[in-house]
Amino acid sequence: MNAERKEIEEKYRWRLEDIYAADADWERDFQTAKELVAAFSACAGTLTDGADAIYGALRKHSAVWELVEKLYVYAHMRRDEDNGNAKYQGMTDRATQLMVAYSAAASFMTPEILAIDPATLKKWMELPLLKNYRHGLENIDRARAHVLDES
Repeated sequence: MNAERKEIEEKYRWRLEDIYAADADWERDFQTAKELVAAFSACAGTLTDGADAIYGALRKHSAVWELVEKLYVYAHMRRDEDNGNAKYQGMTDRATQLMVAYSAAASFMTPEILAIDPATLKKWMELPLLKNYRHGLENIDRARAHVLDES
């Protein structure tokens, strides 16, 4: 037997208000995220400039992705509370489209990192500046042998 959400004890319900107090807050963050996604392409073509450039791009990437994921999680969980609620179906669809748009906007990162000489990249990864990103950079570098060149 399926219970209506309102019939479920409060202690067993998600507290999505901890993510966004109101849908208007979600909408504000959504607009901000759209702008950040559009602006991220400015990092393209800069990653071979040095460790500072990679660091800046990775920090921006992490911040934007965290916001996009937060938007998606909230909308998706609200939708899951009542799959018949068209408002949250629409918000989930918009958040999904934003995730796809951001993935496309950030798609330059791996090829640009792989364009860096392996010895140079290894040297840069040893810098304290990139400590928090070392594992991800190592994973990209490990795949180098399996990536086709542009020709």
